[in-house]
Formats: sequence, structure tokens, C-alpha cells
Amino acid sequence: MENDEQAKMKRDQGLVTFMNDFKTIFVADVPMNVAFGQLKSCSAAEIISAAATEIDNTGFCADKLIAKHIACNMASVLGSVARVQFGLLGNQTLLNSIHGGVSYYFSVSDAICGARLQTAWNVLNNNSTILTVDYLTPDQLKNFQTVINTFVNLGGITTSANVASPAATAKFKSDLKKSSGTVVTIKDLGKNYKLLNLPFYIGLNNACKIPPINVHHTPVNFNLIDSVTGVVLEFVKCSLSRTKLSAISNALGVLSFKTVRAGIATAKFTLNDYVEGTSIVYIKRGVENNFTFKMVLEVIK
Repeated sequence: MENDEQAKMKRDQGLVTFMNDFKTIFVADVPMNVAFGQLKSCSAAEIISAAATEIDNTGFCADKLIAKHIACNMASVLGSVARVQFGLLGNQTLLNSIHGGVSYYFSVSDAICGARLQTAWNVLNNNSTILTVDYLTPDQLKNFQTVINTFVNLGGITTSANVASPAATAKFKSDLKKSSGTVVTIKDLGKNYKLLNLPFYIGLNNACKIPPINVHHTPVNFNLIDSVTGVVLEFVKCSLSRTKLSAISNALGVLSFKTVRAGIATAKFTLNDYVEGTSIVYIKRGVENNFTFKMVLEVIK
């Protein structure tokens, strides 16, 4: 449910309460009473359908979604670096056997994703000697297998992440649209009270307004280190998809964003002499989010 939808639901419930408290004023007003009845019915229906969309995540595992992002991002980074070496060696077969795109791994079902990740690991492992430690270290290979196992072994599915079924979502949006239309009708009918009962007219119009939309933000920190040495990296520039701001890491290798909306975001990192990096992270609301990203040194041609 979006923030504006929550605000409209709050408006509808508040308007029902207001009109119920002052119904003696329009008790003889048949059109207004009919509209009030429709509003109560619509408001009750949207509460039920909203609840249905919230619980329709059976089998969804948030931890598995995060693990999938981590594993796919690592596959993209290691695959891209390996493709550079395979290209330098002129081995087109090996170059085409591994992918460097995050979407190749992430955009498919969990089962296919796990299989593609393991295939990528096999290609790297089987060719670790010709890749050399300049392109792939034993620790990177070990860590890659660990994140693959973590993702594959977690229960649940990721495809229904924060998404209700199309039918449930459509029902909620339909109910919300009906209530919004009824509010317009009530406002039009309420114009009669501009002369009959000005305080009621003013109160009714205020109750018909959508309340302010509260957007929750949360702090996000990234720790930037060299993928091989583990040394912290200063002056790494980062852009984050959920904010128009950018940040640069300090002497401790830390860069921070103070006001970021919760949810999935894409971070892009750049630093001279290093390969541009991309990380997809899941930002949790209400807590300080801390992530670590390993920058890969560019290969000198």
C-alpha cells in the first residue's frame, strides 16, 4: 500500500466519524444520508480489502530476498572481472560461459537463479588457475559459495515480495476509488450548508481533505573496502536510487545517507583506479542500515 493510499483511507475513516457525530444536522437531508451510507459502506470495504493485500505474502521470506540480492551482486562483480581476463587471454568460449549482469541472475525464479549462480561458481572454480589471484582470490571464491548456499538453503520464496495478488490489489484500489468518488459527492451536497450551517460546512470540508502524507526515512551507511586487501577506501562516490543525493566516503571508508526511504535500492560506487561497482540492498525502516561493499581494483592494460 502506498503512502497516499494510506492517507486516503485515514481521510475516509475520519469523515465517517465526523458525519456520524453530526448526523442530527442532516437527518432530514435524504441525498446526504444516502451519500453517507455509501461512504460507510465503501470505507468498511476498503479496510477489509487493504487487510487482504497485506496478508497475501504467503511463503515470502524477506531474508531470502536480501540473500538473493547479495549473491547476484557478487556473481555480477566476479563474473565481470573474470570476463576481462578471459578476453585478454583470447578465450571466447570461457568469456561467453559466465555473465556479468545482475539481472541475468536476479530476474529469474529462485530455483533457476540458484542454478545460474552455482554454474558461475563452477566456471570460476574450474578456471581459477588461469584467472590468477589478480582476478580471483581463494577468499572471494569461498565467500561466493557461502552466499550461494545461504540463498539456496533459506526457506520461502522471493517473487511475492511486498506484492499482493493482482486480484487483491485490484479490489483494494477499486474500493478506494469508490470511496473517493463518494467524498466528492458529499462535498458537493455539503455546499447547501454554507448558508444553512456554516460551522458544519467548514468542518465537513476539513474532514474531506486528505491528511498530510508522512514519508518515513531511515539512515543508511556503507563501508567501502578493497576486495583483496580489506583496506578501507576514502573518496568513494556513491549514488543511491532512493535519494537524489550523493555521498563520498571519509577517511574511515564510511559514507552515509541520512534520509532514505525504506525498500529495495541500488547503490553505485565509483573511485579512480577501481571498477565501478553496483550493489542492490534492502533498506529496513526504523533502524540504522549498515552495508559493506568491496571495490575491485581495475586491471592495468
